Amino acid sequence: MNSDIEEFLEFSKEHSSMDYGDLSSVKAGNRAADSMRVIVTRLIESDRAEELLELLDNTIAGPWVAFTVAGLPNVTNEQKLRCLELIRCIAAGDSIESMGAEMWLRDQGYDHR
Repeated sequence: MNSDIEEFLEFSKEHSSMDYGDLSSVKAGNRAADSMRVIVTRLIESDRAEELLELLDNTIAGPWVAFTVAGLPNVTNEQKLRCLELIRCIAAGDSIESMGAEMWLRDQGYDHR
């Protein structure tokens, strides 16, 4: 596994363990999110989107990949559809994440059903 992907996975773990009641934890989580966005941009601009999309099955990193890549203009329709499939699966649940996914789909002009 290349270092960009390994870093992305580490940052996604850090972000997922964020304690919203602890300001230092929130700051660390926000830094992790910023770092993940930088990695996504670097990989997409280097035509390495497929490396990211291999993470869609990862329960922690997959949603980050899906939401981030699906919102980018410079990915293929097939890549975007793969991301949207995961986002729609998340939206089909009954968690707070599901509500967020529904809102994202609606805001982006996609059917969430």
